[in-house]
Amino acid sequence: MVQERGTRGEARRARLLQAAARIFGQCGYHATKVSTIVADAGVTQPTFYFYFESKEAVFAELVTAFRERFRELIREGQLDRDTPPAELAAKTRQHITAIFQFLADDPNMTRIGLLQAPDADSIKQELVDLFAAKLANNQAAGYMRPEIDVAVIAEAIGGMVERLTVRYLLTGERDPQTLADIVADFTQNGLAHTPGDAAA
Repeated sequence: MVQERGTRGEARRARLLQAAARIFGQCGYHATKVSTIVADAGVTQPTFYFYFESKEAVFAELVTAFRERFRELIREGQLDRDTPPAELAAKTRQHITAIFQFLADDPNMTRIGLLQAPDADSIKQELVDLFAAKLANNQAAGYMRPEIDVAVIAEAIGGMVERLTVRYLLTGERDPQTLADIVADFTQNGLAHTPGDAAA
């Protein structure tokens, strides 16, 4: 019976978090009310306050969850020093795809973490710093030209991911794979056109 209660309690808490993410994501932090969250979750206000101290507390938990998962995802893109050169492009493309897929899987959480959080700027800067550390390791492993300023490139990649997410991913105009292909092609091949490319 104790286990059953615990399972039911965990389910109610998860339902409240899911409802809060939907309402915050769709209405914004300031327009969201606890009464709206509990109505969406199908529970009472006392139930909400049993699990969360306030609207601020549930919002902060959602922001933390987004931040930690995004950190983990970026770290997963580290290339091993023994990665065969022939696999570099494919692995990089897979990592970029995974990032866009994560941002697309739960648009409401993405809006909360990237756009609504009071510390959204610091979250994005932290992500850029993680990109920079990953790129620096890849550069040290010989996968990037030694003269490249990884700090600047990390800012550029972070900016592309954020802007493409807001402009195309959250609006549903482009899917994660398409955006990943565009970013991967740009970062790997640049913009210069070599005569004969079209024919090839």
